[in-house]
Amino acid sequence: MLRVVVLGAAAGGGVPQWNCGCPVCQAARTEHPELESTQASIAISADGDHWFLINASPDLRQQLIATPQLHPSAGKLRHSPIAGVILTNGEIDAVAGLLSMREGWPFTIYGHTKVLSILKANSIFDVLNEKNVRRHPIEVDQAFEPTLPDGSRSGIEILPFAVPGKGAWYLEGKVHPGGTDGAGDTLGLRVSDKATGKYFYFLAACAGVTDDLKARLAGWHMTYLHNPGHMAATLRDFQPDVIHLEAEPQALISVETIALQRRFARGATVTLFTWDNLLRKRRFPVGALKRRLRAYSLARATAVVCGNQRAGDLLRAEGRFKGSIEVLPQFGLDVTEHQPGSESELRAQLSLEGSVVVGYVGRLVEEKGLRLLIEALGHLRACPWKLLLVGTGPLESEIRQLWMAKFPGRIALVPAVPYEKVSQYLRCSDIFVLPSYSTPWWMEQFGLTLAQAMLLGIASIGSTSGAIPEVLGPGGLIFEEGQTDSLARVLEELLASRARRQQLGGMGREFALRNYTLENVGARYLAVFERARNSSAAGKQAASAAAELETVTERKA
Repeated sequence: MLRVVVLGAAAGGGVPQWNCGCPVCQAARTEHPELESTQASIAISADGDHWFLINASPDLRQQLIATPQLHPSAGKLRHSPIAGVILTNGEIDAVAGLLSMREGWPFTIYGHTKVLSILKANSIFDVLNEKNVRRHPIEVDQAFEPTLPDGSRSGIEILPFAVPGKGAWYLEGKVHPGGTDGAGDTLGLRVSDKATGKYFYFLAACAGVTDDLKARLAGWHMTYLHNPGHMAATLRDFQPDVIHLEAEPQALISVETIALQRRFARGATVTLFTWDNLLRKRRFPVGALKRRLRAYSLARATAVVCGNQRAGDLLRAEGRFKGSIEVLPQFGLDVTEHQPGSESELRAQLSLEGSVVVGYVGRLVEEKGLRLLIEALGHLRACPWKLLLVGTGPLESEIRQLWMAKFPGRIALVPAVPYEKVSQYLRCSDIFVLPSYSTPWWMEQFGLTLAQAMLLGIASIGSTSGAIPEVLGPGGLIFEEGQTDSLARVLEELLASRARRQQLGGMGREFALRNYTLENVGARYLAVFERARNSSAAGKQAASAAAELETVTERKA
């Protein structure tokens, strides 16, 4: 299983930055030390024994001391579990920490030739003798597997890709050792566990978010901070009645915004949103830090909106939060963009005509249950089905090489499409299936495409994973997650009867119109905000009255 340790998450200079007087840095120096963070870097491992760093920040020594997994083995005079460092750019924030690794222990530096050329041209990095510290060039869009010290496989696959950026700032006005042509100065990484297919993205020093990058990262969540100066100015000038944070309570953006609210928008009521439907226990020091950040946010919020019922139940059971808990979708759907109908021209382009189309739109990852879906359809070869898969992910090559060869002419695979085109591809389906299954680290939190399919009047099937049954309500069929026979039975029921598909599609649309439209969800959020504001105002009045009474009592005494 892929293990990830966040060593630091701040931009250059860390938090607080040595010469910065912004509200966040000031708070980190004084009453809120939990805001402190070292500069961005992570450590990854597939076996828990051998680790690879992604970037070596100037704070590396401090980060290593704070991370037991990266300590030398007991009883050895010289040892390190670090097998390599993967560089995504040549900035000081990414390479300066290499100088802390100069004591002769062997490891490998992986970087684009443009970044490696910077190290070679700067003699200070000669302390990393290439006899012990090997340089390994990596190329854009060419996946590689870093190796362990004995040359064996690490079990981790890394795909570098170009992101907006430029050469290190200290090279401005100078000749770049690696030349100025082509990409390579700034890379993003997709890091995959070869055993499970699980993956995540890492980006640092990215200068902008392009459409290509948005498409690549579609469906993935990132932890980030807003520009505190801009945020402070916005709060001070706008003076909102309610600040609603669509981020987990422990997210840095939540803590940052609440800290700024308490200084620049004291009259505002804070509400939060959470999807978290699993009790995750993270290792020290990340676990301890996240608990402190979470406690900080929850103590200052009046209401929390939970994206599913289990998230609400876990929040109540946790006992930290005493305010109002509401269960609502994160956002609603536009009815005008989700009108039932057919896409005969697109179906013809995808060679789906003359069949009952079973559709799926989403990430092509193992836990979404796609292998289960194809196995269930394999039991129903006599039925005139075709399968439409829309999305990207680690299973894409398996689908093309194995599944499409096993079921020739019956599977159409379309890369991920922009959100505004999702309904068009969903209308190519007669049946929509969300066959997700739960894992120790994930269960379905909502299933937006399921709600979209229901609003489009498409007969829908979902597993018992996480929130799927509550999203379906009475408007779809449910099968036991992970059970091929259970899925095959409900598929067969719908494949065999157009009337049953139409009946179920109508029920699903009726349920979605009551629960998932912009108008319905928006009205429910407005009610939450009004109650939270009134509750906060009543609390402040009560506190003021109590303080006044205490003052009067003291005067009489």
